[in-house]
Amino acid sequence: MKKLAPFSEMIGTSNPIINSKKSPSVRTKVNKLSNTDADIVYKYLINGIEVIEFLSPELDIIDSKVAVRTKVFTDGYYLWTMMIPHLVKNYKVSLPEEFMHYLTKQNKYANQYDSDRTRQILDSLEGKKIDSYVKFSDD
Repeated sequence: MKKLAPFSEMIGTSNPIINSKKSPSVRTKVNKLSNTDADIVYKYLINGIEVIEFLSPELDIIDSKVAVRTKVFTDGYYLWTMMIPHLVKNYKVSLPEEFMHYLTKQNKYANQYDSDRTRQILDSLEGKKIDSYVKFSDD
């Protein structure tokens, strides 16, 4: 499973000097999706299998005055926080090509599985550290 957290502000430290070599800033990917594409991606992501929700919200990484619920979703292959669909919906932020190709091959939303398969996916995450990130190919 891979984390869909491709922006420097979402990986480890937010120090741009440290992360500029690994991942781009989210600000470089704003307004890169059409309204239609943003809607398709948002609907897929927001309909993921909910892994966990925390009580305290995260601050929007573009507008720190906005609070975003802290939820983690999966589709069995990728893992993402609520920040990703929030960025897609509100700022039309593009995501890595690898994920976009994957998404176009899906014929349903991320929570397309029956309850047994969903339970298997959630059980497979228990106690597992996921540190493989989806990256932009132009990095």
